[in-house]
Amino acid sequence: MDTLDWEDKNNALPESDPRKNWRVVDILELKTKFNDNVEELPDFVQDYIDALESTLNAALAAHTDNTSNPHDVTKTQVGLGNVDNTSDVNKPVSTAQAAADALKANIASPTFTGVPAGPTAAPGTNTTQLATTAFVEAVKALLPLLTSFVWNEVPSGTINGVNDTFTLSATPLVGANGKSNLMIFSAILLSGEGEDYTQTGPNIVFNTPPEIGTNLRAFFMK
Repeated sequence: MDTLDWEDKNNALPESDPRKNWRVVDILELKTKFNDNVEELPDFVQDYIDALESTLNAALAAHTDNTSNPHDVTKTQVGLGNVDNTSDVNKPVSTAQAAADALKANIASPTFTGVPAGPTAAPGTNTTQLATTAFVEAVKALLPLLTSFVWNEVPSGTINGVNDTFTLSATPLVGANGKSNLMIFSAILLSGEGEDYTQTGPNIVFNTPPEIGTNLRAFFMK
């Protein structure tokens, strides 16, 4: 645009138009500034975006790291309306649990009802284990055996190297094999009936009379 063209256009503008009386040099200077700003616009926009992104990221991190319930969410809103903030040691026991606990015996000095059961120890057990009625009955069954066992008895009779007959306090029990369970000891276990002696009821007759100083001992079930 030359000066004459601009003057023609300028004269055609109303007096109220701010462009009136602009000089061509002013227009050219304005155009140059505009072009410079347009060239710098991409860098400026990118800087602005980067700064905005950094600000938003910082704000987001501050929000997500905030553990003080910034939105004032209530326990009802998340389905925990019936939850109480009670420590474990102070938590109440439910009605069902309390009823179940009431059926349990105390560890110290318990009192049982009904028919309590327990493991039955083997006869001869000698510990602090509780004895069941089954254990007692098993021991009772052994009592006749214990009371009928004659241990370390000295047969009556004179040991003088001549006498061969001695008498026991009871007749030894005869087993299923038809033999007596009698055991006679002197210095050693004697071979048994028929070899070292014969037995008839409570009486023992030695094949060879025991010598003076012989220590006879009898063991048997009666």
